[in-house]
Amino acid sequence: MKKKGKYKVSSGNLYKSGRSLIVFQITALVVVVMLVSGILSLYLYNRSQNRLIDNSKDKLIESEARMIASSHIFMARTINDLLEIAGVSVPGREAVQQEIEKGASTGNLSSLQVAVDDILKIAVGAGFFGLEAIVKAAPPSADSSAEKAVVLFSNNDQYIYQDLPEDLSAMIENGDTYKLFEEGIPQFGMEDEYLVTSGRDDVTTGGSTLWSFEFKPMSGELAAIDAYYDEEKRNTNLALAAVVGGSIIFVLIITFLVLSLLIKRRITKPIDELSDVAEEVMDGDLDIKVPIRSGEEFEGLKIAFNEMLQSLNALLMKSTGQESGKKESFENRGSNKRKSRSSKSMVLVYTTILIALVYAASSAFSFIFFLRSQERLIDKSKERIIRTEAEMLSTGHNYFGEVTIKIMYAKDMLPDTTEDFQTFIQEDIQARASNTIPPSKEVQNDIYEFLIETGLYGLDLAFSVSPPNPALRVSEPMIAVSSDISLIYDNMPQVLGRLLEIEEGDNDSYSGRIDEKNTYALFENGLPELGLSGEYLVASYLFDMEIGPIKAELWNFDFKPMHEELKSLNDYYDKEYKNTLLFVGITMAITFVVLVLISFFILSLLIRRRITNPLNELAAAVEQVMEGDLDIEIPVKTGEEFQGLKHAFNEMIGSIRGILSKTTDCD
Repeated sequence: MKKKGKYKVSSGNLYKSGRSLIVFQITALVVVVMLVSGILSLYLYNRSQNRLIDNSKDKLIESEARMIASSHIFMARTINDLLEIAGVSVPGREAVQQEIEKGASTGNLSSLQVAVDDILKIAVGAGFFGLEAIVKAAPPSADSSAEKAVVLFSNNDQYIYQDLPEDLSAMIENGDTYKLFEEGIPQFGMEDEYLVTSGRDDVTTGGSTLWSFEFKPMSGELAAIDAYYDEEKRNTNLALAAVVGGSIIFVLIITFLVLSLLIKRRITKPIDELSDVAEEVMDGDLDIKVPIRSGEEFEGLKIAFNEMLQSLNALLMKSTGQESGKKESFENRGSNKRKSRSSKSMVLVYTTILIALVYAASSAFSFIFFLRSQERLIDKSKERIIRTEAEMLSTGHNYFGEVTIKIMYAKDMLPDTTEDFQTFIQEDIQARASNTIPPSKEVQNDIYEFLIETGLYGLDLAFSVSPPNPALRVSEPMIAVSSDISLIYDNMPQVLGRLLEIEEGDNDSYSGRIDEKNTYALFENGLPELGLSGEYLVASYLFDMEIGPIKAELWNFDFKPMHEELKSLNDYYDKEYKNTLLFVGITMAITFVVLVLISFFILSLLIRRRITNPLNELAAAVEQVMEGDLDIEIPVKTGEEFQGLKHAFNEMIGSIRGILSKTTDCD
C-alpha cells in the first residue's frame, strides 16, 4: 500500500524552520536590560561622584579655614610685639571705647589704629594666606552707645568705623569659625565667593576683646577646583560610557550566540524533526516515529504525534483489510490525551537565567569599575587637600621675612653699610666656629619658635637652610635658623635636597611643585634624620633675602604633622566610601531583582506567544485527528517559528485524507 513519493507535495526545504525571530526578540530584550543597567550605572556613579566632589570641596574649604584660623593668636601677638617695639601704647578697654566714639564722630584714626593697620597691610601685601582683607571689630557693650559691632582696625581704611555686617556678627554669635559667602560681602564691596574666618582677639587692645575676621577671595580657586573635578568627571564618565558600551556589544554577541544554540537545540531541532517525520508520512511511511527527549518543550507533542501516526496506521490497515500489530484505536487514546499539551518551557527558565547572569556580570563589572573610580577620586581629593595646605604654608614666608626684618631693624641688628656687612659676616662665621648663636640669629630663632608656640599652620618644626656660599664659608647646605635650636649648624638632610629638585610636571602622589619657588611632599614614613615619625607634610620655599648690601638665598622648610589629619580624612572618606557602596549595592540589587522579574514576565509572554501557544495549537490538532477529524487545517502565520511544521502537518493530513479517500473509492 505504501507508495513512496506519490503523495509528496513539495520538497523538504519548505518545512525546515528558518531563522527564529525569537532569537532576535530575546536578544533585543537583553540589550534593553543592558541599556537600562548602563544608564542606571551612569546615574548612580554621577550621583555618588557629585556627592563625593561636593563633600571634598567642603573638606578643602574647611582645611583652608582651619589653616587661616590657626593664625589668630600668632597675628595678635605679632601685632602686640611690633607695637611694643615701635613704642606705641595700647590703651585699656575704656580708652579704646572712647577712641571708637571719638574717631567715629571725626573720622580720624588714632596712632594705635594707624600702627595696627600698617601691620595688617604688611600681612595682606605679603600674600599671607592669599587674604584680601583683615578686619578687627569692637563688639557692642553695655557701657557704649554703639548698638552694633564697629570695625576698629583693618588693612583697608575704608572699612574703619563701619558697622560690622550682620552676617559677620552672626558668625560670632553662632560660634561659626568659618563660612563661605557665595554672594560676597556687599557692605565691603566684595563680590563673588569669599571664605570668611572668625575668631576672638584678646591681645591686640590690652584685654579688650575684639572680633577678628579674615577674608579670602575664593572665586578663582573654586573655579579651578570645579575645572579640576570636571576634568576628572569627564574622563571617568567617558571611560565608564566606553566600558558600558563595550559591555553591551560584547554581551550582545555572546547572548546572540548562546540564544542561537539554545533555540536551535530546544526549538528549531524538534520542529525540524517533526517536519522530517511529516515528510516521511507524506512519502507513505506511517511506521516512522519521532525521537523523544525527556523534559523538552515538544515532548508532549511528539508523544501525541507518534500516537496519532500509530492510530492512522491502524486505520489505514483496517481500511485496506490488512492486519497490524498496532491495535490502538482512536477510542483508546483518552488516557494519554493530556500528555500532548506542552509542559513548562525550559527555554523560559534558561533564558531568564541567561539574562540574570548577563545582568549580574555586567553589574559586577560596572560595580568594580565604580569602586576603582571612587577610590581614584578619593585619592585625588586627598591629594588636592594636601596640595592646598602646602600652598597655604607657602603664603606665609614673605610675611615672616618682612616681620623678621622689621624686628631686626627696630633692634638695630642689620648692617647698613658694606663695612657693617663684613662685620656681620665675620660674627656669623665666628659664632659657627664656637658653636654659639649670634643675637641676630636668636631673633630669627625666636620668631620660628613663636610660630610653633602659637600653633600657626599646626607646625611642629620650621627652619631655614643656607645653601653653599663661599663668602659665608658654607660648603654644604646648612640649617641656619630653626625653631629647634639643637638643629642649628647641622647639615640639611639629603632627602630635603630631593624635595628642592622636584620639577614642574613631576607631580607624584602627594608631592609636586606649586610654582618656581615652592615644592611640597608628604613623607608617609616621617623623617628619621630629624627625629620626626609618622606622616609629615613638608613644604619648601626659596626666599630671596635682600637687606641693604646683603643679598642671600635661603631655603625655608615647614614641617606639619599629618597623622591625625590624614586619619581623620581617611576615616571621613572610608565612611563616605562605605555609605556609597551600601547605597549603590542595595540599589543595584533591587534593580537586579526588578529587571529579572520584568524580564521573566516579558519572556513568559513572548515564549507563550511564539512557542507555547503554537505547540498547544498543534497538539490540539493532533488530538482532533486522533478523534477522527481529518478535515482539520491549522492556520499558518507568516514568519512564525512553526510555519514550516504547520505547513507540513496540513499537507500530511491532506495526504492521509487522499489515501483514505482513494481507499474508500476502491471499496
